[in-house]
Amino acid sequence: MLPNRKQDYITPPAGAPTRMALLLLLVVAFLPPAVDAFSSTTFTHTFRFPGIAYDLGVRHIHTPESLGCTKPLLVPGFELGPVDPPVVTQGYSVVTFGFHTLLGGVHARMMTDSRCRSHLILSGLSEGGIPDTPVCMVQLDVAREGAHGHSITARAQFFDEAPLWGRLLFGAAMHKPAWEAAMRWGYASRSEDPQLQLYRARVLLLDATG
Repeated sequence: MLPNRKQDYITPPAGAPTRMALLLLLVVAFLPPAVDAFSSTTFTHTFRFPGIAYDLGVRHIHTPESLGCTKPLLVPGFELGPVDPPVVTQGYSVVTFGFHTLLGGVHARMMTDSRCRSHLILSGLSEGGIPDTPVCMVQLDVAREGAHGHSITARAQFFDEAPLWGRLLFGAAMHKPAWEAAMRWGYASRSEDPQLQLYRARVLLLDATG
């Protein structure tokens, strides 16, 4: 069970004015999706990649390491934290990990029962670094696009506890060039986390004929 809700994770960490200024620059650069994420509790965006193989898109939605792509920038200051060994429960493969961004730490639980879908539950961290109340749920779905390509649909549900800066960060990340670069970078990277690599080895075998 998660600890009692605290409010300290809603307040950005020290150095927030400078960090927020940088984040607002990203928001201006990618204004429409950022505004969507700010103004609603739900957010949906579909990326279409008719020239990129379907299997690459499937792998991408189970590869959080790709958020570290910086050319172009996807998530400012992304750094993967500790990753727990993956488990299987009630038919779902599950892996839990932490990561940091320009604006603070996040606890994530990623799970799936299908290789073409990924669910993530994102929580803030208390002052002691303990996972707090979930602030956002994300679902990523991959579908075939044309003869060889694919599309990825990202759906997010924000809860009342979701801080404004978290919504803006998510919205600013919704731009196609960065996703395409991250997809290719994640595939080519040799810095895979061992536990996430094990998780992918399991989930990429699920309904592999689909």
